[in-house]
Amino acid sequence: MPRPFEGIFGNTCELRLLEFLLPLEGMEFNITELSEEVGVSRVTVGRVAKKFVAWKILNVNNRKIPRYSINPSSSVVKALETMNNALIARIIGEEKTKEIQDHLRKDAIKSHADEPEAFYPPSRQEDSIIAEIPEMTTGRHRSASR
Repeated sequence: MPRPFEGIFGNTCELRLLEFLLPLEGMEFNITELSEEVGVSRVTVGRVAKKFVAWKILNVNNRKIPRYSINPSSSVVKALETMNNALIARIIGEEKTKEIQDHLRKDAIKSHADEPEAFYPPSRQEDSIIAEIPEMTTGRHRSASR
């Protein structure tokens, strides 16, 4: 499958890092690990990582060897996820996108099947489960409030 960002925006260290880190929310990597994963020198990855930290695209911890992770609360990251998901949807096609969304909905409903029904009135229980499912075109969860 073609890489979404590269297909439109080219092949830069910034794009390679974003493509690698966007789906790995919560995982931390040091500069060497990032360099190896994206195939760019440590010096270049270090420069880009500093820029991304300044833009709040990446979080960095204060350990002896800093570790970086995508910042899911960043408005820039949210916008990039939306764009990335839209590009992926375009690449794989509308039919496959709907198939993936249906699969995610079914899995979410199954995983919530053990929860006590008394928590929500039965008419709202399924709505609350479906509201937690990420939309393919947004990359984020829909709001549960209706």
